[in-house]
Amino acid sequence: MNSPGSRWNINLDNEANDGAVLFSHGLAITENITRDYTAAVAAMSLLALGAEKLLKLTIGLAHLDRGNPWPRQGYMRRDIGHRVATADKTARDLLNLNSGTAPGDVQEKAARVDGDKILAAALAALERFGDAGRFYFLDSLGEQPQMERAPHFLWLDMVSEIMTAEPGLVEKINTEEEFRQARASINHVIVGSLTGWWDFYRSVWTTGVVGEQAKAFSSTIRLATR
Repeated sequence: MNSPGSRWNINLDNEANDGAVLFSHGLAITENITRDYTAAVAAMSLLALGAEKLLKLTIGLAHLDRGNPWPRQGYMRRDIGHRVATADKTARDLLNLNSGTAPGDVQEKAARVDGDKILAAALAALERFGDAGRFYFLDSLGEQPQMERAPHFLWLDMVSEIMTAEPGLVEKINTEEEFRQARASINHVIVGSLTGWWDFYRSVWTTGVVGEQAKAFSSTIRLATR
């Protein structure tokens, strides 16, 4: 299916670029986090919005590649919304990893993403934040406080999971300097998982898994950190 025209291409390019920039800045903040509870909100804001843009673009391009029209705004807002993990599953279900110019490479990256427990925890935290947690404390000031946990705690759970999986990190934390060094290692794990996830989708675009239009714009979603 041909794109509607130059204006459509410009809009796609702008949205793709915005998503990559937002996600890149989110990774940069994550790389330097020292206090999760206060810094996580900045990281989650950028990561959630950048991921949402990438996923909605992937879903739209996959629809076009199948000969269908771009999803209606109501579907994108109501069925997908700001739910990153939900959008990730929706996008993945639309992908035929046997297609494209390098199916083996894409399938290998998909397998790494599937087996990444830290990524699953990160996407869950971003989904909670994007869907309802952005105004968690603001809602608590009013008449209808949210009953679920603040998304900040989901981020903390992810950090705790990393430390549980790497008991050697905890054993090394006896001084402030050792804590700083351990934090750098933890941040590196989180950034690595999220970067690997983004790279998987970029490979999907680059190799034409979701069509020639995605391939044409794949350079636009290159992360600034890569």
